[in-house]
Amino acid sequence: GISFHPSQGEDLPAFFTLIITAIMLTVSVLFLVVLAANAITAPSVRLVGSGSKPNLEMSGDCEFHAFLSHIWSTGKDKTHTVARKVQLLLPGVRIWLDVDQLAHMDQLETSVKTSSVFLLFYSKGYFRSKNCRREIYAAVQLKKPIYIIYEGDGFSLEDMMAECRKFCIAGQNMAGQVFAKNPIQWLGSGGSHYAIEAVKLVSYSILRHLPHYIKVPGQLAQGLKVAGELGPVELVSPVDILVCASNIGARRVAEEAKALLPHQSQLINILDAGCLADENFEDNGDETLKDGRKTLLLLYLDEDV
Repeated sequence: GISFHPSQGEDLPAFFTLIITAIMLTVSVLFLVVLAANAITAPSVRLVGSGSKPNLEMSGDCEFHAFLSHIWSTGKDKTHTVARKVQLLLPGVRIWLDVDQLAHMDQLETSVKTSSVFLLFYSKGYFRSKNCRREIYAAVQLKKPIYIIYEGDGFSLEDMMAECRKFCIAGQNMAGQVFAKNPIQWLGSGGSHYAIEAVKLVSYSILRHLPHYIKVPGQLAQGLKVAGELGPVELVSPVDILVCASNIGARRVAEEAKALLPHQSQLINILDAGCLADENFEDNGDETLKDGRKTLLLLYLDEDV
């Protein structure tokens, strides 16, 4: 018959513990492998010229690549979105954000000093804030590169500058220094393609002031890219863009599109959409007109339309 020894029963718990430990170890290893694979294949900002990831080395006196300033009452959530999206597509970038780093209010000026670039996310009332003015004064005094980031079409550059002149000491001179560089319109709240373009603009503004690219700026000359972004537009045939004469915005967009395609501008013909009401206008009901042109009706919507 089958004999059973007490020692065998005593070994069973240890055996099952060993099996469970081995299973957990295997699952952990597989999890780490998946994470590593995702990190390798995840879209990230790269140099167009070499295809490599950017060099994020900072100077010895800096702890952060960028200080991101904003007013809590109107810009907190949007600013945090900016930071997270830039960190997602530019792995390794260190962005000073109050919710992550601020322990004491007396550290603001020091934090600006230890950042390579000063990013100002503008929302209404920014320059009214005493603490925001402290940060901007420090950035100007320390001669930090300053970039304005704003969202939407609700603000004009003149509106922002007027607020700066009104609330800042030596407002006229201060506005000239704060707005010395072209503002960046943040499009990250729109579709993924718009978000990528916005992140590229912010990333470029940071990278160009880091030690490596100060020494070899040519490496940034061709710009940045992200896997999955939209590529250049190429027209395969002539296009008629129909715009409404009373919708000034539509014509402006059409003319901008034509200007952005200088080598193919002769293929674009901007027409008044009123021609559709002309009895002599012939359209065969297909997408293509009699001479091979494709008709595109451009509808430009705005709050004022």
